[in-house]
Amino acid sequence: MDSKLQELLSKWSNLSTKVNKACIEYLTDLLQNNNNKIYWDRLELEYFVCVNYDGGNHPEYASNVFSTVYGIFIEDNNIYLDIEDCEKYDINNLSICELYNVCTFIDKYIYNLNQR
Repeated sequence: MDSKLQELLSKWSNLSTKVNKACIEYLTDLLQNNNNKIYWDRLELEYFVCVNYDGGNHPEYASNVFSTVYGIFIEDNNIYLDIEDCEKYDINNLSICELYNVCTFIDKYIYNLNQR
């Protein structure tokens, strides 16, 4: 493998770890200040956020690359998403980009979400 590519991958690995940690901290703080849950499934918003659902026990037919996220909550010190295909989808199943997208979605609509 090219040394420049290896260097970039090393930087990406370090940065993605930091982004993941910052996103988890942001969501944890936000949820703890909102009774450990935020739902937006009944709000009229400009757009919604989707994540890649892995299909659970049946990835051969139950996976969905555009599973709509309805809400987010903390249970037993873990963060979960309520999505189109699963009511309790572990946030650790998300890619860094998906996790960041969830954070930016919530950040964009936080005023609307707090009005519920």
